[in-house]
Parts: sequence; C-alpha cells; structure tokens
Amino acid sequence: MPQPKAIVVQLGARRQYAVPYALARTQSLEMLYTDFCMGVGLGRFAPLLQLVPFFRRTDLSRRHIDPPVRELTRTFPRWMIDMQIALRVFSDQEARLRAVDRAHEAAGRSMVKAGFGKATHIVSMFGEGRKFLVEARNRGLTVATDMNIALSTEAIVQNEQRKFPDWEQKPLYFGETGHNARSVRRASDIILGSTDIFLCPSEFVKNDLIENFGVAEKRTRLVPYSVHPRWFNVQNVPEFGRILFVGNADLRKGIHILADAATLLRSRGKKYSFIVAGTVSDSVRGRDETRHLTFIGKCGSDRLIKEYSRADVFVLPSLAEGSAGVTYEALGAGLPVVTTFESGSIVRHGHEGFVVPAGNAEGLADMVEALVEDRAMRSRMAAAARARAQSFDWGDFSIRLNNALFGRG
Repeated sequence: MPQPKAIVVQLGARRQYAVPYALARTQSLEMLYTDFCMGVGLGRFAPLLQLVPFFRRTDLSRRHIDPPVRELTRTFPRWMIDMQIALRVFSDQEARLRAVDRAHEAAGRSMVKAGFGKATHIVSMFGEGRKFLVEARNRGLTVATDMNIALSTEAIVQNEQRKFPDWEQKPLYFGETGHNARSVRRASDIILGSTDIFLCPSEFVKNDLIENFGVAEKRTRLVPYSVHPRWFNVQNVPEFGRILFVGNADLRKGIHILADAATLLRSRGKKYSFIVAGTVSDSVRGRDETRHLTFIGKCGSDRLIKEYSRADVFVLPSLAEGSAGVTYEALGAGLPVVTTFESGSIVRHGHEGFVVPAGNAEGLADMVEALVEDRAMRSRMAAAARARAQSFDWGDFSIRLNNALFGRG
C-alpha cells in the first residue's frame, strides 16, 4: 500500500509552518501550496520587494522555510496580492468579504492547474484554496481542515458588541453571520461542504462544531498545537506584579474584561502593571476604562521575548479562539497563565495557571492576585508551565498530526 501523502494549503506563515514541517518529518508531505515565502519563486527577490511600498506594509520577515519543506513548496504570489488588495482597498466589510472570497477562489483554480501529484490528503487552513478542495474531493482525496478558529466566533463577538456598542466597529471576521448580504457566503457552508476530517486544536472548537454545526464527533480529531523551540530559551526573571497580555486589544480577546480586572485590583490597593502588546485602536486606547492598561503596540519577536522574560503572570481572557498561540508561547517561556476555556489553551486549572469563566473580570482579578501574592505557588506553576509546554514540542505535534490524518505515528 503506498504511503499516504498530503498537500498543505496555507496562506501566510501561520504557526511558523508547523503543519508542513510536521508532515515532512515522516516523509508525508507531498507539497506546500502557499502565497509567498522567502527564497521560493518571487520570494527570491524579497529584499528588493520590501523596497516597494505595497510589499513594505506586509511583514515578510517571518516567512522563512527550511529544507526539506522548501524544496516541496509552490508559491502563488497573486494570492497574497489579491488578499492584500481586498483588505486594504475595501472599507465596506461586505465588499471586503466578497473580495477575499474571490482571492481564495482564484488561488484554488491556480492550485488545480498546479496539480495534486501523489497526494492522498489535503490539509487546508480554515477552507483556504476552496476550488482546490472541491476538486480534491471529486478526485477521491481526503480533505482535512485545520479549524484554527471556532466557527461561532463571529456570532460570539457580535453578541459582545451589542453589550458594548461603543468599543469597536462591527467586524465580519469570515462571513459566518453575513449570509443575508448578497453574495457573501457563510464560512460554515464553505468548510462543512468540503471537509472530511476536522482538525480541532481545542475542546472549545470541537464542541462548537458538534453542538452548533451538527458535525459528527467521529469526523473530528483533537490536535492541540505545538510550542516553537525558541520560547524554551527565554529566561524569565519576573518583575513583581507585571501582568502581560499579548494580542489585538479588542473585545474578542477580552480587552474590556482585562481593563475591568485591572481597575478592580487597583481598588484593592494592588498597583500591578498591565502591559498590552498588540494592535490597539485609538478608541480603545483612549477609553477611561482602560486607563490602568499600558499599551505598547504590536511587537516583533525580539521585543516579545523581552516582555515574556520580564512578566510575572500572563493573561488572556478571550471569548473565542481556536487555540491561542500566545498561551503556548507564555507556557514555553515559563509563565503561569490565567485564561479561559474559550481561549483553547492547554493550561490545566490549578497546575500551570488558572482557567476562569469568560467575561468574569472578578474571577480574572482574583486569580491574578493569587499568583502575584503567593510567590511559592507562582514559582511552582511557572515550572509546571514550561514542563507542560515541552510535552507539546514540534516532534510531539508531528506524531499527533500523523495519527489524526493517517491513523499512524
């Protein structure tokens, strides 16, 4: 029986190309179909492209692929260009979603022309390469979708926006709730109609598929993500009461919950520092509710390493994720984590940190205070955090992914 092989369809450098690397470890990678990466195709001219204003606004620095994946990579630069145009040119959200849809469709057609090689499986990130997936199933290939965010996310965020109407503009993340608009397709229609195996990074995502979208449990595979080895090298020397949040400062990530928790702790006389590393709008930064948060903006890897090395506790009170990569980073850096079930984290309550109810600012404040004030518990959980992260290294992910796709290690 021939060895099963998979083509990975991936826009951008998501999770530092962990999926193609994991398959390459067992010689199960047929090809990586992506938009752009350094050293391949148009990416060979990346230093020159960064001088062009259009490309200067796109961070290409993380798009490095090493052998043997590089030799198995085919890029479709128009995919990146079409996506960037869709995101930058169209201010109307429904028009933007339609443009994104067209970009994915065009990329999928190009992939069909590029061919399927000896692939038996396709692994797509959240339905990317849509025409390619449909054609793959028509040819009898197995299509697996990496559900990197819960399908109910958009509805959850819109519900929160109704509660906090003046915090942010209404986003349509991927079109799930925009189906009443003309020609905007539901994400669930695209994904459910083209997927055989659902790769779920967390119980939250798995439960959402089963309970809210009628997916049979036997079609789901629980495959938590991995921790990049570089985070194990972070030397954490905590500054007392320095609380770190990494991610977009928006309602989905629970920035309003963090702000309330910071205010509550200040009322208790706890003058902790709350550091927010991530994109933030002027409307959020300027709110009175966020006055106890320090916004340092989006950070590159070097700056993030410095922040992880100084932090006392990591927090992410997210309302909806797939499995938030920053929680893996924090664990790898040896930080105790306070988060929610909805973050999809591998944190176990009472071991590497605490899991609090989503939307509960008081619970978040209580657990942060407990960790900061009880230094013995904080040290114990910090050690447990790194040990937990080390059990989710890249080698372990390769085994779990191969088992999920092919029923073998």
